[in-house]
Amino acid sequence: AEHHEPLLVSYVFFFHPDTGFAVGLTNVTHEQSSGVVLFTSDGGATWEKQHTTPRTGEWCWKISFPSRRVGYVSLQRNSQTPIYFLKTSDGGRSWQDKLFSTSYYFVQGIGFINELEGWIGGNSTLPTYATTDGGETWQSANFGSRVNRFRFLNDSLGYAVGRTVYKFSRATTVGV
Repeated sequence: AEHHEPLLVSYVFFFHPDTGFAVGLTNVTHEQSSGVVLFTSDGGATWEKQHTTPRTGEWCWKISFPSRRVGYVSLQRNSQTPIYFLKTSDGGRSWQDKLFSTSYYFVQGIGFINELEGWIGGNSTLPTYATTDGGETWQSANFGSRVNRFRFLNDSLGYAVGRTVYKFSRATTVGV
């Protein structure tokens, strides 16, 4: 289905020149907006709406696919609670709204190094949060302020940017 209603796109992710996702919001007035995930299989000539969040006052901000099957989308809210994120386990065909926090947290960035291990950031006064179980539970990662983008080069090296640049590295032991 070709998509014609006006949407604001905040981020895109492509697996292939023809196949990708765009995330954003359904209304320029944030209080009336819901988050939206769009999909294209023809290089962006047409877009199909895959998911719209059921709440207003939020929008999709960033998208992270640690594998072709599993992906995550951060949902930003300016004032209301609880705070959610989106997860897919079928390559983006369906999306599930997942609880991040019952307390207020201004989410911007989300990044996963594999299907289970990832981070959410954004708040200026609270730290970035980490999960090791695919977003079922979250704990303080003890770093970060205003973290809004994660970029992993492989499973042992990555960067996050916010108020400063943060480097993730996992020491690897090589036996001979």
